[in-house]
Parts: sequence; C-alpha cells; structure tokens
Amino acid sequence: MDAPSEARTRSGSHHLAEGSDSYQAHLFWPCSFLASKPLLSLCHYYIKHKDRGTALPDLPQASRQRALLAKLGEQYLHLLQGLLSPRRLLKGSVYALKTRCGKPSCHCAAPQGPLHSAHVLSWSHAGKTHLRSLFASDLARWRQLTETYRRFRQARARLVKLHQQILLVLDRLEQAMRLPPPPPASRKRKT
Repeated sequence: MDAPSEARTRSGSHHLAEGSDSYQAHLFWPCSFLASKPLLSLCHYYIKHKDRGTALPDLPQASRQRALLAKLGEQYLHLLQGLLSPRRLLKGSVYALKTRCGKPSCHCAAPQGPLHSAHVLSWSHAGKTHLRSLFASDLARWRQLTETYRRFRQARARLVKLHQQILLVLDRLEQAMRLPPPPPASRKRKT
C-alpha cells in the first residue's frame, strides 16, 4: 500500500480508488441517498440479493398496476362527481295506469271499451308497492326526478364495481412490491 493510501486509511477517510468496482458502487448507492429514495433502495436490495435465489419484487408489474390504479382513480372521481351533482331524487316510476272504474254503466265496463287512464307514481317501501295519482301539469317534473334517481342508482352500481376493481389492483400492487422477510441473523458464538 502506498503512503497516501495508508494515511487516508489510518485517518478514517474512506476514499476509494477511481475506476474500481467499489468506487462505482459507492457513486450509485450511497447510504444517505438510499434512505431518501425508496425505489432506489429497492433496486439496491434487488442487486444485492439477485444471486441468492430469493423472491424479489416485480417492479414492471408494480409499475403497470400503479398506472392502472391512476386510470381507475380518474374514473372513480368522474363517477363520484356525477353522483354529487343531483340535488333532488325521487324513488319510483311514473307511468300511465289504465283501469276499469267498476261502474256498470261506464264505457270501461264493456269488454272492448276504452279504459280510464291516470298518471301515477309507483314506489316500494317496506315491501309494499304504493301508488300516487299525479296532476298532468307536474308530470314532467316527476318524470325527471325519477329518471335522476334511476341514473343515480346506475352510477352507484358502476362505482361499486369500480371500487372492487381498485381493491383488486391494490392487492396486485401489494403483491408485486412485497419483499420477502429478511434472512435470520446469524448468531456468533462467544469463545
């Protein structure tokens, strides 16, 4: 060992010779740099353990899952905004109900006679179907409120499916990023 190298070693300075493998590894993987960059720390772990035959994180798979998660997140926000926009909903359906009134002298009593027509709102509550007659002047308003409710429920169902997809992608992302447990520490025997 030459005098300057020996002096540096004794003084505690850990300079490495340029061009050596240790010098290049030191340039790319300094400890302070690893602590602040988890992905690079993961790469360092991969390089350090690649010859041990242990299961390592699947970084390309993790990257694909992150991209898919970002896309699903955008769809989720779009659906959520659509669900938050309606201010009023009405559960039920508006339709024309045609019935016979039951009076024997009415035109609807004849077998081929025209039936009475009334617009009604139909909804179920506690297992029972309820009907309410509607005025013709309010018919458009009630139809719009029930249609808004139907679109709200459809968007909610799509949101539930999308949420399930997000959870599935998160599970795959976790699987791709998971590291195996560290090997047991070797115990040195006291002599």
